[in-house]
Amino acid sequence: MAGDWIKLEHATPDKPEVVTMAAQLDIDQDCVVGKLLRLWIWADQNSVDGNAISVTFAFLDRYTFCPGFGKALASVGWIIEQNGVVSMPNFARHNGESAKKRALGRNRAIKARNANSVTKPLQKRDQRREEKNRTQTQGNLSGLPLDRKHAVAMVGETEIPPDFIGDIFESKAATQFVDGAGIPITDWSRYIRARWKKNSAPNGSGRKAATAKPESPWSIKTRIEEIGQQLENATTRDDFYDIRGARLSTDPMNAKGKAHVADLRKRRAELKKQLAGI
Repeated sequence: MAGDWIKLEHATPDKPEVVTMAAQLDIDQDCVVGKLLRLWIWADQNSVDGNAISVTFAFLDRYTFCPGFGKALASVGWIIEQNGVVSMPNFARHNGESAKKRALGRNRAIKARNANSVTKPLQKRDQRREEKNRTQTQGNLSGLPLDRKHAVAMVGETEIPPDFIGDIFESKAATQFVDGAGIPITDWSRYIRARWKKNSAPNGSGRKAATAKPESPWSIKTRIEEIGQQLENATTRDDFYDIRGARLSTDPMNAKGKAHVADLRKRRAELKKQLAGI
């Protein structure tokens, strides 16, 4: 049917609210957008304007197959719960019958103008609009994060501690997003991985090792703490378990997870031994 559709803005996948929900739920932004789309379609089918939807947070979690999704929505202001009744503020602005009619009307008007002629003033206006949109999403289009949480989310699930990523982001945000050579950073994830690799590298070997300064106790303690954080993060990684979704704390890790944890513990033991000998 002609009315079986909803609006979805181009900027939705990178909106701060989506970034925040992804960080809270520990899932990627594309996954959040998919669940939002599923929920908005249901709301469009069951409500005129998104208000007075008699559902609970538990229903929202079940419907989106994501524990905590309802509370995450509320935390960014995309749903409001009062006296057990959930509503979606500004839902009718983008969906609902009147909003769809406005959207279709705009599409028809644009097609009519394009069918007649595309004048230079119109082209310039569209260019200005594109420049404005580009400025609003500059961080994402250039591969840079919007805030500390987004900086961590962009790197994804790795062994790199979130605090390491967040501290580098705040350092760059306070000055300029350039590397050590003064070249602008265009790929945040790649830059962080390179920094982490350099940070985790040994002092060196061969002639360089002969002149390398001994590692300080503070540096060793920092590395031990980082490994402790990595061990803690390992318990939340889905690829380390054969069981998907909700897990018990007693569920065993798979072979990949066990090998990862064993390697981290071995490295931590070696560092503690090194620290004790200083």
